[in-house]
Amino acid sequence: MKVLAYLFLFLLLTVSSLEASSNYAHPEKEIVLDLQQVEQLLKGYEQIKIGMDKSEVIDILGEPHPNNVSESEGASGKLEWISYEYIPKPGASVKGIHITINNGKVTDKSK
Repeated sequence: MKVLAYLFLFLLLTVSSLEASSNYAHPEKEIVLDLQQVEQLLKGYEQIKIGMDKSEVIDILGEPHPNNVSESEGASGKLEWISYEYIPKPGASVKGIHITINNGKVTDKSK
């Protein structure tokens, strides 16, 4: 009976730790997990066009997590890279939408 109790406790702890690790794969970044939000994010991605203002991107996709934004000053001006990370379905690996902005305008996008 004790063996069954220990086995049950072990399985319970294992499942709990698996759930926690799958929900927080990258705790330093924001990752969209809700499937409806993922769908909205992907629809928003399709609306992003080259030449669009950064403010329009934010209006469509929302404010990115501060850890999902990188900036650099170069010869061509201010470069920014914005990422929105998501998990497309339960059990899948993390995917991302990446927007490159040069001097306030979208110059590239990828997913």
